[in-house]
Amino acid sequence: MTVLPAADAPIPIFTTLQELYGSLMIAAKHAGRWNELVTEFETKFGCKPTYIARAPGRVNLIGTTSHSRYNVNAMLAHVTQLPIEHDILIACAPRSAVHHFRVF
Repeated sequence: MTVLPAADAPIPIFTTLQELYGSLMIAAKHAGRWNELVTEFETKFGCKPTYIARAPGRVNLIGTTSHSRYNVNAMLAHVTQLPIEHDILIACAPRSAVHHFRVF
């Protein structure tokens, strides 16, 4: 199995929130945020966004076997990345006259 570096991996594109979040219940929980973003974008720029990008949240737990601390000298420190439900949403669309993107 070949594993691509993150920069070379294809960008996943989803067309429904259920497809993105993997669960109708979780999608319904986030639908209000997405709708609010679209409404705010449309109010500010006069059109709906062409794309909405999502950066999923995560936390890094850094520590050793006995305690957690930030210490450059701790050679046995372990980092664990854990996904969290919080995320960042970015809406964008090209301008009609010039093909630059508006970001909100």
